[in-house]
Amino acid sequence: MGVAFRHADWVWEVERALRLPSEAMIQEWALSWGATARLANLYYVGVHFPGTLLAMVWLWIRHRPDYLRMRTEMAVLTAAALFVHVIFPLAPPRLVNSFGMVDTMILTGPSAYPDNSTDGVANQFAAMPSLHVGWALLVAIALIRVTTSKWRWLALAHPVLTVSVVVITANHYWLDGIVASLLLVGAIRLVGLRTRYAGGLSGQPLPSFSRVLL
Repeated sequence: MGVAFRHADWVWEVERALRLPSEAMIQEWALSWGATARLANLYYVGVHFPGTLLAMVWLWIRHRPDYLRMRTEMAVLTAAALFVHVIFPLAPPRLVNSFGMVDTMILTGPSAYPDNSTDGVANQFAAMPSLHVGWALLVAIALIRVTTSKWRWLALAHPVLTVSVVVITANHYWLDGIVASLLLVGAIRLVGLRTRYAGGLSGQPLPSFSRVLL
C-alpha cells in the first residue's frame, strides 16, 4: 500500500512537470456548482458498465462482426490494464490527503467503494490506467465505425464526460486516462494487424490503416 502512495506522489509531480492542469483546481471549480458532485458520482457509477454493455448488445444484434472486433479489442485492453495494475499500484487522488481533493462519493454518494480502502472486492489502488476512460473511448470508436450519420461523432461526448467525471470524483489522474488511451490504440492496432494477417492468408483484401483504427 505504501508503494501505491509513493507512485501517487510521482504521478502528481510528473503531471505538474508536464504542465497538466491540477486535478485539485478542476475539482474545486466543478464543485462550486451545487449538484456537480452527485451528478459526477451517478455518471461514474451508473454509466460505465451499463453503457458499455448496452453498446455491446446493440453491436451484437446489429453489427455482429464489429461486436466481435470490439470484444477482442476490449479483452486486449483489459488484459494490458490488469498487467499495469499489478506492476504499478497507484492510490487515487481521493485517498491522498496531501493533494487536497474531496472524495465526492463519500461526500454526497452514491459510492462505488466502501469507506475503508482495504474493504470490498474492487482494488482501490488500481488507478493506473483508467479502464473507465479506456472503455468509454472504445465504445465511442466502435459506434463511430459502424454508423454513417453526421451525428455519430457525438459518441465522443461519452469519453470526454468520463474523463471529466473521473477527475471531478478524484478517482483518477490525467495520466491514468492518457495511458489507458495509449493502451487502447495499441489494442486496436494489434487486433487490426491480426485481421490484416488473417485477410492476407485467406486471399481477402486487406483493410486500410484508417479502417483498422476506425
